[in-house]
Amino acid sequence: PPTTNPPISIPPTTNPPTPIPPTPAVPTTGCIGGTCCDDICTGTYPYGCANGGNVQGKDAYQCQPNGHGCMYVDDIGSGHSDWCTYWVASSPPTTNPPTSNPPTTNPPTPIPPTPAVPTTGCIGGTCCDDICTGTYPYGCANGGNVQGKDAYQCQPNGHGCMYVDDIGSGHSDWCTYWVASPPANSRNLRIGQAKQKLSIRLRGTED
Repeated sequence: PPTTNPPISIPPTTNPPTPIPPTPAVPTTGCIGGTCCDDICTGTYPYGCANGGNVQGKDAYQCQPNGHGCMYVDDIGSGHSDWCTYWVASSPPTTNPPTSNPPTTNPPTPIPPTPAVPTTGCIGGTCCDDICTGTYPYGCANGGNVQGKDAYQCQPNGHGCMYVDDIGSGHSDWCTYWVASPPANSRNLRIGQAKQKLSIRLRGTED
């Protein structure tokens, strides 16, 4: 019998599958700086671009998603909106939504402190504590250091000092923290000195 070859089956023609391009990564909304661009830009920070701060005068550094592009822009917020901002010179200013104007209120009027008043009849020693500034001698000269002055005063709640010739003179609202001698003795001494001078003058007249 004649030799017969089995029929050869011809496989159906098939087209190769069309490759689907990968969806490009999108920068995270509101994420700027640091590792925000990980898995978006190529490689690891700084994604083959300049490190933050190395490009003088540029405030924002961007890298191209899934590519090797880099951009350094002058102002934060400029550049490509679809690129990832991996470094900024400083955080962008936070903008608050406009609010209604609050009612204007006048600040409270400060009440001046009541100045301390020298203790009546207290002269010398620590009479001026809590009246004059600091501790004795209240930033003024120590008693007896100013020649020819019989009474030393300090200004209440201030830094003024006064050295007067006679006990009882000076400012009545200042505090007398030192006197050369008690007022009564000083008066008697001055009367005695005046009598002595008068006696000398009369004696000179008789001669």
